Amino acid sequence: MVNDKGISVVLNAGGDQHAKHHANAFGVPWFLLFLHVAAYADTMDDAIEMVTRGTPEYRACTGRKSLLRTGTWNFLISDRRSCAVVETTANRYAIRRPGDLREIGNYLVMTNHNYCDYSFDENNQRTEVPMTLFGNETTSPGSRNRFWTLMGDIRHHYGRIERQLAMRLLCGHYQRDWEGRLIESKEGEIPLQYQGDVTCPHRGGYPDAWRGGTADAKITVSGGELRVYWTLGRPCEWQGPWDEVKLK
Repeated sequence: MVNDKGISVVLNAGGDQHAKHHANAFGVPWFLLFLHVAAYADTMDDAIEMVTRGTPEYRACTGRKSLLRTGTWNFLISDRRSCAVVETTANRYAIRRPGDLREIGNYLVMTNHNYCDYSFDENNQRTEVPMTLFGNETTSPGSRNRFWTLMGDIRHHYGRIERQLAMRLLCGHYQRDWEGRLIESKEGEIPLQYQGDVTCPHRGGYPDAWRGGTADAKITVSGGELRVYWTLGRPCEWQGPWDEVKLK
């Protein structure tokens, strides 16, 4: 989701389901959160407040101190100045910011698992219950591989990333380890995009986001203008210029 204020929200299914810790509930579904953020958020902090504590009207009507969501979702939220990852279950959340995981600048990567070693509970109180309880590098090895690949790509190209390079990186058929070292397919073996978790995987059907195939790719550029670019299908197979809309 991108609105004309430059607020961008990316959602991933995040973590594991834990009935013991009430990870799921009949709460506010993510697509309604997207609509509300699109309509009313002017800043990244506005959007974070909406997906964590909810609005003042929501809290007044429900008597809750935080937003009840439907399940384990992760949100990557940004505006023209900064970014944050909000790791959530139905009634817990934590916020990760640039620098928390060795980022060397104002950027973040989010895949499908958690890193925060704490969480806020339904009463909006900070607790020692870690968000990693709901999915981490050990329980989500494929998500880990994609995470460190993107982290390594950004670190390797930091300061030089513009729209065309970002598009090329989203077509990646290789991996990087947690130290940023490049891992490519070995000659004579099945290419990594068909056997491993890479930025642009080819396992599963076409397109197949749920069994390892990339459904599409999206890029937001918010410099002097605000533009959004996307593909319908795997970015490495897209022909011609990416689809584009200018918001402002």
